[in-house]
Amino acid sequence: MQAFIGNQSTCLKILPQQIQTIVDLICVLQENGGAEYLDLLNAIVKVEGLGLTLKRNQAYVMKYVMQDYNKLAGIMDQPREDREQILTLKTDVQQLRYLISLVDLLATCAEASQRVSLSPLTRVSNRGVARIRCGGHKTTWYFLTHTK
Repeated sequence: MQAFIGNQSTCLKILPQQIQTIVDLICVLQENGGAEYLDLLNAIVKVEGLGLTLKRNQAYVMKYVMQDYNKLAGIMDQPREDREQILTLKTDVQQLRYLISLVDLLATCAEASQRVSLSPLTRVSNRGVARIRCGGHKTTWYFLTHTK
């Protein structure tokens, strides 16, 4: 992953097939190591230090993520109680790490594009927390609350 962080030329050399392979690995690993690969995709989509989103990589990542959405992001479609258990650390911490990395990747992909919907982010939880990257190195924590 270190080879991609802050290195625009390396990020632009990655092939679509390689991005698809990373997404396939995430689908297999999920909470058992998939978070690191989600972070890798995040580094490939956005060049840290420059705050530059690479639209080409963003498009490929979203294409392959959406193709395998049920496998990769099924955690977001779990019942509310299950998501709350993850967010309140009543389950394995790896599930929380995976969820945070997934939300982070989706937010990064949505950040510079009008075509990427943030609707999956609203499904994370009716009451929870999501880390959203906003420009440069700034990280913002949004507390998602359900209003009746």
